[in-house]
Amino acid sequence: MIFILPAPVFFGLTVRGLGFVPALFFTSLIAAMASQRMKFHWALLLSVLVTLFSTLVFSYALGLPFRRFGPWLPL
Repeated sequence: MIFILPAPVFFGLTVRGLGFVPALFFTSLIAAMASQRMKFHWALLLSVLVTLFSTLVFSYALGLPFRRFGPWLPL
């Protein structure tokens, strides 16, 4: 419960500032750490795969108009 509840709140608070890609990565990392059996390296891999898949689907396949990287990141 400590990791599951803050995950969507974190996404909602950071998606405009960080952008879709980093906000989704950290949100899935936070949610993945909710399981006691989840090892950190598997949580990182899961977060990368979820972020990659979601970016491909929502940004490229569906063409939704959102910023992949936000103004808080100096890219």
